Amino acid sequence: MTDNEKRAHDFATATLPILYTEKVKEVARNADTGSAAGVDLFALYMNCYEAALEAFNQRFPEE
Repeated sequence: MTDNEKRAHDFATATLPILYTEKVKEVARNADTGSAAGVDLFALYMNCYEAALEAFNQRFPEE
């Protein structure tokens, strides 16, 4: 695992509670319209991880 992968993991892990809370609010709002969408924690983590990794790789290129 590279330093940037570790950074991206740490960032995604730290951000996940915030993302989860916002997603739960979104699902609750959609529940009034009959949507049965759930909250996929792994998908939230991976989306954040991949975006963070891309940003860290641009900002801190590996040698």
